[in-house]
Amino acid sequence: QNIVIGGQLDRTQLEDYNAKLNFQITPSWSGVTHFWTNDKLKFGRGAGPNRSPEVTHDQTTPSDIYKVETSFAPTADLFLTALYSKNDGGFTLAPKGGLNTQRYDDADGVRHGSNYDFRQTGLVEQSRVDANYFASTGSLNHELKFGGSYRTQENSSITVWPLNRFVFDLGEGDV
Repeated sequence: QNIVIGGQLDRTQLEDYNAKLNFQITPSWSGVTHFWTNDKLKFGRGAGPNRSPEVTHDQTTPSDIYKVETSFAPTADLFLTALYSKNDGGFTLAPKGGLNTQRYDDADGVRHGSNYDFRQTGLVEQSRVDANYFASTGSLNHELKFGGSYRTQENSSITVWPLNRFVFDLGEGDV
């Protein structure tokens, strides 16, 4: 926890859990699965001498990440790898003053009332297949690499100012 100029608290909490499993199915076939969930919780983001506590934000940044990868060597000359991963995350800034109080600055330039509310979600999925082929022609060695991948990313966000003064919505879509 931090104390900013003016004495307000800016407290950060990290929540982080993960698990990983490596496996060997046969001598030539192995893989790994991985899961990671995390969140950054920040209470009092933006605190300072020119902002009252109700104008600060509470931040969350939850994310879940999944990955599965496998490698296979059917012969001494061929090596194959396949991967799938997914990252499902978000980001929020919630005003401590809520959305039913108007934001204003007093005569000393200190902001009071509330602040905007921001919400963002994102999803990234990708898959990939790679192959390496090793060959020799006389005294020369060769490596051929080939493969392909596919990735999608969807993002959406919305910003709402107190008392519905203004709503900015990016909606959903592919990037």
